[in-house]
Amino acid sequence: MRRVKLGSILTEQRNPIGLADGNNLDLIGVSNKIGLKLSTAKRIADLSRYQKIEHGWFAYNPMRVNVGSIGYAFDDTHIGIVSPDYIVFSCSEDILPEYLLFLLKSDEGIEAINKNASGAVRKRLYFSDLAKIEVVLPDIDKQKKRLIAFNEIEDLNDSISEQLTKESLLSKLKQSILQEAIQGKLTKDWRKNNPKAESARELLGRIYTKKAQLVKDKKIKNEKALPPITEEEIPFQLPKRWAWCKLGEIIINTNNLDIQKKLNPNDIINYVDIEAIDNKTQKIKAAKQLPVRELSSRARRVLKKGQILYSLVRPYLNNLAIVNEEKENFIGSTGFVVFDCLLVRNEYVFWILLSKYIEDLYLGYMDGFNSPSITHEQFKNTVIPFPPASEQNAIIEKVEGLMKKCNSLEQEIQNSQAHAQMLMQAVLTEAFQNN
Repeated sequence: MRRVKLGSILTEQRNPIGLADGNNLDLIGVSNKIGLKLSTAKRIADLSRYQKIEHGWFAYNPMRVNVGSIGYAFDDTHIGIVSPDYIVFSCSEDILPEYLLFLLKSDEGIEAINKNASGAVRKRLYFSDLAKIEVVLPDIDKQKKRLIAFNEIEDLNDSISEQLTKESLLSKLKQSILQEAIQGKLTKDWRKNNPKAESARELLGRIYTKKAQLVKDKKIKNEKALPPITEEEIPFQLPKRWAWCKLGEIIINTNNLDIQKKLNPNDIINYVDIEAIDNKTQKIKAAKQLPVRELSSRARRVLKKGQILYSLVRPYLNNLAIVNEEKENFIGSTGFVVFDCLLVRNEYVFWILLSKYIEDLYLGYMDGFNSPSITHEQFKNTVIPFPPASEQNAIIEKVEGLMKKCNSLEQEIQNSQAHAQMLMQAVLTEAFQNN
């Protein structure tokens, strides 16, 4: 293989048609998506300066070739005349036109075009500039093999585009799963098989009793009673033995720690702020290890394994996670509400908080306010669907199983994307670099 400048294998074609009517040939334009195409521009009175384009030739707009606006006349439907401002050229027998077209429209080709274009403000690529671009030129047989590889990768990319549509559908499917879960539709058969399960009302009664005992034992503070749920707050009908309740009724907030007063300035804190949350996987990516002296008064939420932390700032971004490990001096920002559920599995409330129902509810709270956040009071007063304890377990099992399948499909799509990009990069790197 040899490294050549395009000027040695391309020839500029300057062939004005010379006739005012353009010899009645079609006007041809160039699109960065489909290449050469019939132009929709109105024919002017004098087309004599327009250039003829023949089968097998290329044409491009020198001011738009840097976005891939170049075309090749594959067949007779592309024969016609193009604007006198266009650059028209043909290839020697040393390079396949289809191979050159793929190179010039690739990311590496666009980069080479931008490097060689003239002009300070508006870049233009004249033929003399195009001629300076260097490529690695294999023999024709190898060019044909590379074209096959290009086309196979393009087919793979087309397949991935379809998969990306599926990925979007998967996101909608996840929301549908959660909505059916919190409306009791996922566990309809479970209820038929377990007609005597403890009701949600009975469970709430046990929670109230447990909370009262914790207050009596001075393990938690007594809180002001939440206002009753109104008819206007109920968004949909629930199955029998379910109930509506407020988040504040079933949760216990974590303790706060004034680290500035209780710890030494040089003590290291494992600090979790909103940036530490991966809102795609709902996990803590990594706590920041910082000394007390570098942290503000916002660092005070004590974090313990199993607790839920939920960002009240921009809640629609789903910055929430279940704490999955124990750490010394594990502290979260006051931008989070951090809590445990009482006699209720945290996973059930976790899935509720990821639902479209909650997203829409909290977006409604933010209407008319500059601050994109909700208050602790609004969070505690959030009305949620509440099933019996044993049915909550069934819901968690169903949701986690379905989400696992969705996540596996998403991972397959991402792996396909990475594979296609790696293949294309390998082929194009070889085409532009003689390594």
